[in-house]
Amino acid sequence: DLVFLGLANGKFGVYNFSSNVTSNLSETDVSGWFGTTNLKSITYDSRHSLVFMVLQSGSFGVYNASAFPDTTNPASTITSPVNNTNTTDTTPEIRFNLTDNADTSIEYRVYIGNTVDQSGNATAAVITGVNLSAQANGTFLIRVEARDDAGNAANSTPLTITIDTGSPTSTINSPANNTNTTDTTPEINFTLVDNIDTSIDYKIYVGTTINSQDLASNNTPTLVNVSALSNGTFLIRVEARDDAGNIVNSTPLPITIDTAAPITTINTPVNNTNTTDTTPEINFTLTDNLDTSIDYKIYVGTTIA
Repeated sequence: DLVFLGLANGKFGVYNFSSNVTSNLSETDVSGWFGTTNLKSITYDSRHSLVFMVLQSGSFGVYNASAFPDTTNPASTITSPVNNTNTTDTTPEIRFNLTDNADTSIEYRVYIGNTVDQSGNATAAVITGVNLSAQANGTFLIRVEARDDAGNAANSTPLTITIDTGSPTSTINSPANNTNTTDTTPEINFTLVDNIDTSIDYKIYVGTTINSQDLASNNTPTLVNVSALSNGTFLIRVEARDDAGNIVNSTPLPITIDTAAPITTINTPVNNTNTTDTTPEINFTLTDNLDTSIDYKIYVGTTIA
């Protein structure tokens, strides 16, 4: 029993035959309408901002929501990953929570920089997970825009995420391979290089034991003395780890530390020997704690024979 009216000045109204009441729905005119306590059911037409109401006693009404528009922005929060995340995943999942004062389904857009990467609808107050499309290595600014049915929009706090699938490199510059030294805390000179990070985690291993660890500047020679070692031969390697968790090891470096002098003993001839032999034979024994082959020099006076 309703006639919908186009009133002057672009306003909107309705005439109810059963009660002979005309209401201007563009205003707050409620004269002749039943109170809300008589409300039985509601149907909402969001396209035209109308609420159709079935009232008690078989009456019917229309409420124009545009007279009381929704001006409240939705809220958008990225719940994971955390800000400044580093990952090897080229399609990381972005999880977010959208809320609104009126809508139960909220439109979203996931931006990478200023470009929309994903879009859809999310249930209000329910955490939604969306994977980004495949990205190259690099650092990206992620945000999630929420938009309600009234057109109110809001953005999440931007999230910085770095994708890095490239392993760093680790090179020992010195000492040389198979070095022998009396230094029990030899200096290891190495260079770490990464495609993204400015500083790189390192661990110096002696055998399978971590001897030293810290941060090194990208593509810059770093000098570190290992802690005191005993005499012996050791395998040195430098492990590099970038912020995304990519790991690589240097080529292992054997190094021998030997602080003990060898022993030399002349067996024959005996001391104070007299002989007519102009090329007497010298019989001697050399002993060392590590080496299987030992250099020797035989001196006659101060001259090497």
